[in-house]
Amino acid sequence: MAKVRTVLGDIAPADLGVTLTHEHVLIDLSFICDVMAPQEDSLRGLMTRPVTMEMMTLLRRGVRKFNYDDAVLGDTELAAKEVAEYLRFGGRSIIDHSLPGIGRDPAGLAMVSRATGANIVCSTGWYVVASHPSYVKRKSPDELAEIMVRELEVGVGDTGVRAGVIGECACSSPIPFHPEEKKVLRAACRAQKQTGVGFSCHPAYADRKNERYELDSPFAYIELIESEGADVEKFFLSHSDVICHPGFLRDPVGHASKLIERGITLNFDTFGQDHFDDYVFMGARHPSDSERMMVIVELCRRGQEKNVMISQDVCWKHMLKKYGGAGYSHTMEHILPTLRYHGVTEKQIRTMTVGNPKRILSF
Repeated sequence: MAKVRTVLGDIAPADLGVTLTHEHVLIDLSFICDVMAPQEDSLRGLMTRPVTMEMMTLLRRGVRKFNYDDAVLGDTELAAKEVAEYLRFGGRSIIDHSLPGIGRDPAGLAMVSRATGANIVCSTGWYVVASHPSYVKRKSPDELAEIMVRELEVGVGDTGVRAGVIGECACSSPIPFHPEEKKVLRAACRAQKQTGVGFSCHPAYADRKNERYELDSPFAYIELIESEGADVEKFFLSHSDVICHPGFLRDPVGHASKLIERGITLNFDTFGQDHFDDYVFMGARHPSDSERMMVIVELCRRGQEKNVMISQDVCWKHMLKKYGGAGYSHTMEHILPTLRYHGVTEKQIRTMTVGNPKRILSF
């Protein structure tokens, strides 16, 4: 029988319910603060200060990633309170995409799951090369695949917790991936073939000098998956909603449709993150929630909702409700009602939030 593997054991796919397909209940992104530390003394001073409500305006703008306290979600009691808000609005399950090198905590996830009743799926794999533990470089794709298979079938270390999904195996530069990241993706494909689980890739981001990111990179990932013989229909592309920025692509819907035609699922998973990214270049910004929703509305109008999922990628303290953020319940509270207002049917919403995650996670 098909099953979904959560941190507290296997459940029936029918018990999955509404699912956030890309979140971080517990995570440590301190390495980003080290890699992207600002040069200005005034901004460096922000890095070591505790996060307070007074700092939130700064942390939500281009300097937001330069604070060590903001970069760590490690309090299981706070995590349980935030996840409980998501359940209160009708949510049921969460994929936690934290990985070794960015604070993956399977035992902590199990504690949050027990405290709230949420189904939480733990991930296996490795994030961008800058976060890779040292052993990743020493190992071959087959050896890395063996580690992932063990974590999926036996457990993560001695925690007794098994992973239930692969990813977000992430890519950086040179676009479309660093050689070490390509090796990890090959390993992920081989582990997927052996186990049948769903798997995800965080694509390389563009900068002003190389804006081909969403035009070319996802197709490179698809070609690698196909060359390895992994199941394209089990693959979901993280952060697909970057294409929704109207200044980036003239036809984001058409581009999304082309990717869907290749068989993958697009994860529109950064809702609530409409902010400027001044640390990339002045004027860089995420799409707005309205821009994300309009692309989804049009994909639904074309009947392509079977390859669309929705989430938020909560991964910084400033995104939690305690600190004035939208929290894990944002899509339930605001995005789904707005999609309904724009004509997306209940059947389509259920497909995107229940049916598609069930298809991806069942094995």
